[in-house]
Amino acid sequence: MLFFEMLNNSILNLKVNKFRSFLTMLGIIIGISSVIGIASLGEGGQNLVTGKLKEGGYGKFNVSVDKNNVKFRNKYFFTPNLINSLNETNKFKNISPDISENILININKEKEFGYLEASTIEFEKISPIQLAAGRNFIPLEYESGENIIVIDNITATQLYGSPSQALNRIIRISKDWDKSLISYRVIGVMKNPIENLIKLMGEEDFPRFVRVPLKTYEKNFSTLSNKYTTLIVESKVPKNLAQDMKDIKVILNSLTNTKNLYEVNVKNTGAESFEQILKFLNLFISIVASISIIVGGIGIMNIMLVNIIERTNEIGIRKAIGATNLDILILFLLESITLSFIGSFIGIFLGICLSLIIGYFIGVQPIFNYFFILFLMLVSIFIGVVFGVFPAIKASKLDPVEALRK
Repeated sequence: MLFFEMLNNSILNLKVNKFRSFLTMLGIIIGISSVIGIASLGEGGQNLVTGKLKEGGYGKFNVSVDKNNVKFRNKYFFTPNLINSLNETNKFKNISPDISENILININKEKEFGYLEASTIEFEKISPIQLAAGRNFIPLEYESGENIIVIDNITATQLYGSPSQALNRIIRISKDWDKSLISYRVIGVMKNPIENLIKLMGEEDFPRFVRVPLKTYEKNFSTLSNKYTTLIVESKVPKNLAQDMKDIKVILNSLTNTKNLYEVNVKNTGAESFEQILKFLNLFISIVASISIIVGGIGIMNIMLVNIIERTNEIGIRKAIGATNLDILILFLLESITLSFIGSFIGIFLGICLSLIIGYFIGVQPIFNYFFILFLMLVSIFIGVVFGVFPAIKASKLDPVEALRK
């Protein structure tokens, strides 16, 4: 029998029982569409969550003084004078003290953990915020030491109903459990930097983010005035980051007459670590979803075995008029592969459509990997071969005389 003739016969045989063929393909359809949906939405969610984190750290690095070094003295802290000297080299775009603290915020009469950043004019240029309401600090307020604060929009909405209603309200924070809370007036509301993740994971427990001027932080929380352990530096040209990191160590060694006292690291946004976690979760869920593809393959094998029983007489007739064992094997194998191929095609179409629809409602743009989709189609065809070969071999070995008797 010619190959295309056998292929046509396979398709015609599947058309005879359309509903049963569809039910047979259902496992493949569900498996393929589930894997595509999970993978594309997972990739889109991962890109959405980590994209801004990566953007926030690009071309920026930290310089810190090693206080455990035996050479360390208080005079080697970063000071405004030392920062000015670094600025005078004109090698870097912006330099600022990098101060962040875990704090306690009074939320509905209970203390909850938050994340505080001490801000300067330069720090706002290096790590800008997106305002949801109100304003940011003005130059005078960076020096006044006034108790003013910018809080994140999710906290503002939870406490006051909306970001705009949080303006000029009083929020109280503390650095330690045993310290009294200090009142701050809210002048602005910024977008929470991990808002997308919070939307995906739920808002019950999430980090609160606040910013206060550096002078305000020093007045209320710091025992050291104008002495900093860490700087954040922004390169003029982000691609020159590695060279700038080397240059600043040389400059600091020269300015302070020391060696190996300052450490330089790429600004850690947490994007890389978090991205690895999301990739692992996405892969794990995709593997779980792909089990249904195997279940679909078992369904194909089951229906093909039923077909052999129903078509025993047909097999006998084909052999009687000259069909070889190989012809019968190929005929039934093609039916199995055709079921898998059509099922995978429908699954891919449904997977893409569902991903776009779900992504629209949850605010995630799905990212489709077309090589991965092609791979899934090849896997489904392979499943058709693997689970179809046993019934095909069984059909090919039927004795024509015995088959004609049934």
